[in-house]
Amino acid sequence: MRKPIAVVLLLGLFAFAFWWYQGRNSDVGNPLDYVPANTPYVFAASTALSTDQARAMLRQYGLSSEVMAMLAEPVKTALRASDNNDGKLDRLIGAFEKEFSGKDLEQIHTLLGLRLGGRNVLYGLGLSPVLRMELDQPQAFAQSVARIEQQAGQSLAQAKIGEQSYWYLNLGESPVRLVMAVIDSTLVLSVVADPAPDAAMRSLLGMDLPAHSLQAANTLHDVIANFGLHSGIAGYIDSMALLHATSAPLSAPDSALLAALGVSQPSPSAQCSGEFEQFAQAMPRLIFGYTQVSDHRVGALSVLQLRTDIASNLMRLRTPMPGMAAVTDDSALDVGVSINLQQVPTVVAALVKGSEQTPWQCPQLAALNDTSKALKAQSTNPALLGSATMVRSVFAVIHQLRWPDDVTIPEFSGALVVGGDNPASLLGIARSMVPALGPVQLKNDSTPTPLPAMPELGLNAPMFAAMSDNALAVSIGVGEEKAMPQLLRSDEKQQPLLVIGMNSALYVDIAQWNLRRLPADASTDARAKAEQELAIAKIYPTMFKRTRVRLDASARGIEFSQQSVLP
Repeated sequence: MRKPIAVVLLLGLFAFAFWWYQGRNSDVGNPLDYVPANTPYVFAASTALSTDQARAMLRQYGLSSEVMAMLAEPVKTALRASDNNDGKLDRLIGAFEKEFSGKDLEQIHTLLGLRLGGRNVLYGLGLSPVLRMELDQPQAFAQSVARIEQQAGQSLAQAKIGEQSYWYLNLGESPVRLVMAVIDSTLVLSVVADPAPDAAMRSLLGMDLPAHSLQAANTLHDVIANFGLHSGIAGYIDSMALLHATSAPLSAPDSALLAALGVSQPSPSAQCSGEFEQFAQAMPRLIFGYTQVSDHRVGALSVLQLRTDIASNLMRLRTPMPGMAAVTDDSALDVGVSINLQQVPTVVAALVKGSEQTPWQCPQLAALNDTSKALKAQSTNPALLGSATMVRSVFAVIHQLRWPDDVTIPEFSGALVVGGDNPASLLGIARSMVPALGPVQLKNDSTPTPLPAMPELGLNAPMFAAMSDNALAVSIGVGEEKAMPQLLRSDEKQQPLLVIGMNSALYVDIAQWNLRRLPADASTDARAKAEQELAIAKIYPTMFKRTRVRLDASARGIEFSQQSVLP
């Protein structure tokens, strides 16, 4: 019973790791031809990547064999603990280790016959998932399975639909199985009822094409063009399609799966159906993909699309964030928050107006009424409104950081920038809290002014302060004051709500610190976990040099983006 679960976990771990960056094959049909136009979710590498691009993805998102071995260890331990003592599960795990251990990802993808940089797609036939992956050597996957079977002394079950054979793995005692098939030069994986009707199997394996495909509809191509996902690696979750997949007539695979599980199709009331649609229309899609894939940079973007009036309302919270211009690819850490607090009551009032006028009636959504009331109450908090006129943004950057083994607090150099309508008032507050700042006088001309030493605060490095019309900055460290013009500069076109960036070496420093702070009597498990985290962190510098994420409110909705610099 547990052998199929092991195969799913271990074989799936290797297979799924490559699906978005496999190789080119102009002789194979476009994978989007197999995707129905009304699919509720899809993620596809619809165009092939170059070898250099694929390897760039491997460097950032691929897991080294060392990391995979460490991550797989708890899974193997749990599986072995659940064995029925006949040794079959242990032999199966050993067969996977023999096939893949000690190999890098390119070697593993060669063993499985997967094409580097190829076209692939994960999508839903209704809710049932299908993964299609382009193969470079179709026979290699079958050969890999055969070697694992031989080493383990057991075979995977096979069946046929027409002339097409496939493997299947029963998932324990459940009426569900994983199916795998090599069709021409494509590996197809899915989850189906056990047993599955022929109609469901033909749909899942792509033997029967949809009447209207995603390729013909151009939906994903439009998403790629409209959101700048130029890598061709993109996808979305469609709220209305997801709703229809559960409420409209079911797809053949979904119908068979629900029947096998003994679950009835949801049948919401007319009231709930209307409110579910209203909710889906407010957030039409979650879109995600890659904006850039090059030798040394990878950019990703996710957008929660919002109804136009909601998106426009949230954009009132935007305000410039001084300081971002001072960050370089070598900066250890930068963190910033920016929000127009004066607009919070107005924005919240507009967001909750609908639920105030027409409260949600459906039981599954009724909790939103209480959430709206609590949100409105918090938006008029006196403490929030009191700081609204003084602070609009806070940004900190650490350019250099040293964390010797024998210290708790690291040595660092960097700066802090606070943006607001009246930075002089911020300086006044700082004087009242730190008496040593009493003699300090600043003009709003961005000129760095030295600050007195503050050893009582543990700050021994040179410190400077400067002020502009809308920001106050403080630097610490030799030469950091030279960056004051960049620190105090803001760009009206760049108004993120949140930014966080850090280099890969900082992950190592943090993991080392976590290990050092363990008490001498820490448990064996706690120490082993900290040591594993450090071992994984030490591999990060080979995967990326620096990564930065940001959260924005835009006319499209809520945007989450990531930019990574590769080694």
